[in-house]
Amino acid sequence: MRLPFENRVNQAAYRGRYRLFAVLACVMLVIIFAFSLVPMQESAEQSGWLLGFIQQLTGLQMDELVLRKLAHFTEYALLGFFLGGALSQMPFRKQDAALAFLFCFVVAFLDESLQMLTGRGPAIIDVWIDCFGALCGLLLALLLFHLLYRHKQKNRPKAG
Repeated sequence: MRLPFENRVNQAAYRGRYRLFAVLACVMLVIIFAFSLVPMQESAEQSGWLLGFIQQLTGLQMDELVLRKLAHFTEYALLGFFLGGALSQMPFRKQDAALAFLFCFVVAFLDESLQMLTGRGPAIIDVWIDCFGALCGLLLALLLFHLLYRHKQKNRPKAG
């Protein structure tokens, strides 16, 4: 069974990396939607525990709201990075990157809408934070893998 876009991955070595990043992106989707389905009280308890852990570990004082917004950004930055990692295994096309970002936007919108089912209120600011995280992760992956590819090409022994 081939994954979406896999027919554009040229070499078998790249196919394995493409599949790895695609699976990691799917895992992030499950994690994102699982967190959205957590009821408000349980979500507050999780945030409180994590906040206490971070404060104990680093000594930093952080507001719970800041922690929640950082969590939104981080989840989607990872999703964007994994999608960018998958895209970097095939010839670059701007429209693929745009589709990946649009996909992240749709996921963010559905993610916030899903929170209504658990008694939590959706917030448009969270969708924008999610999109910014996804964009940062996507661009970071594309840039990183482009630089790695150029470094590999530059250090390849010359034929002849």
